[in-house]
Amino acid sequence: MSEFKLWNEYDGGLAPSSLVNVYKNERELHRLIWRNIDILPLSDSPKLTPLKWEAPIGKGSADILAVESTGRPVIIEVKLRRNRESISSIISQVLYYATFLRRRTIGRMNRLVAKSDGHKTVFDKVKANDPSGVVGRKTFDSNLQRHLDRGDFRLVLALDGVRPRLERLVAYCDEFTKSDLTIDLVIIPKYDINGTLVYPAQRVIPSMDAAQNIARNGLSSQASWSRSKGPGEFIKAVREIGGESLCERYEDIISWARGLTSEIENICLYSRIHSGSLSPQLEIKRRRRELGLVLIVGEIQGPAILMYRHRLRNRVPQSILEIDNAISPVKLSNGTHVRSISDDVKLALTKAYMEAYDGS
Repeated sequence: MSEFKLWNEYDGGLAPSSLVNVYKNERELHRLIWRNIDILPLSDSPKLTPLKWEAPIGKGSADILAVESTGRPVIIEVKLRRNRESISSIISQVLYYATFLRRRTIGRMNRLVAKSDGHKTVFDKVKANDPSGVVGRKTFDSNLQRHLDRGDFRLVLALDGVRPRLERLVAYCDEFTKSDLTIDLVIIPKYDINGTLVYPAQRVIPSMDAAQNIARNGLSSQASWSRSKGPGEFIKAVREIGGESLCERYEDIISWARGLTSEIENICLYSRIHSGSLSPQLEIKRRRRELGLVLIVGEIQGPAILMYRHRLRNRVPQSILEIDNAISPVKLSNGTHVRSISDDVKLALTKAYMEAYDGS
């Protein structure tokens, strides 16, 4: 999949639009798709009707259960690219739900819909959503039951961005699963064009050839990162996206990052740039070890600090409580974005880096 930028006319010329590379949380993308399910660019362009938000299937809940107007069930799983879990488990999750949805009866599907809204049956809900495109009730019910019996579903993986390893998994599954099982991989990034949010959804079509090349060459998601010492490239990238006014909003956090390099021996500040995502990483180097704790992430709204609880717990256990208190009411988890960067937050992180250095 090729990278791209959106360009818009500005003062007689063209200027790149700003990529808002981070959804607030997974639920934001989930809700966007639920309310605008036609945003999904799927193979064969079926008309979808959403049936259930967080549909109970097996011992879990599929993010969105939908159905095509022909009666084919659709399971949609939503993940954020920054969620490490999405790489290893999104495929297994969606296949797990498919195995438990298989051989369900129309009666159970109808009861699922009846609990969620005023429609009595799946057909009634589809008819209300697509009155001209849906087949007749008898044909629809027959198709739906046939798909349920055989497990002929459409599985949709919807993310804000995709990593090569996930493309490789999807390519492999798509190559070797039966033709009636369709797997669509969709990315929905978020752009800010002069204050208007735009979501250019794309269907990713991974090929086995490309996937095998990735595996053969040993490429990882880090292959497309560029890294340079110091904050210079990061500042340059922020200026290109948001101009001097946006750069000014980063001065304080960059000053703090620079200060760490003078306060703590052998700590280095790096700029890591990737696909419009501006992420200088602070790394402690000692005895050839790298102990990165947090990322300063560039966003059009201003700077944010990205933290992973498991990383901090493993490397700076004595600093966890102070970090928790400093970022409150934000809860520290894996993939927490802290946008209110107070002096208390910077002080807590400075102590954390000192702890990491002392323990390295």
